[in-house]
Amino acid sequence: MPNPNDEQSPSEMKWIEKEGKFVIAWKDGHASAYPLPYLRRACPCALCRTERNDPNPLKVIGESTAASWIASVIEPVGHYAIKIEWRDGHSTGIYTFEMLRKICPCCRPLPQE
Repeated sequence: MPNPNDEQSPSEMKWIEKEGKFVIAWKDGHASAYPLPYLRRACPCALCRTERNDPNPLKVIGESTAASWIASVIEPVGHYAIKIEWRDGHSTGIYTFEMLRKICPCCRPLPQE
């Protein structure tokens, strides 16, 4: 489990629902703003990872709906992660702070689909 006093742990987190983003201020002074669709595309659950990495070009992946990109709940998981419940019911991904720091949109953007 990461040390909550680590410089790369959050000092503050806030969900700006009307703007559709989640913001983390890190203890080392960096700030990250994650658009919710970006976080959904980066979902770390086994199902989403499998769908992202499937080499079969003929595999049909379920269509995204508007609800796929909207969060219903964002809550902390201990001192090491957050969990997002998406409006379409998906809620199995645990976004560790280590992962969130690695995928910071201003430092390392994910490919846009």
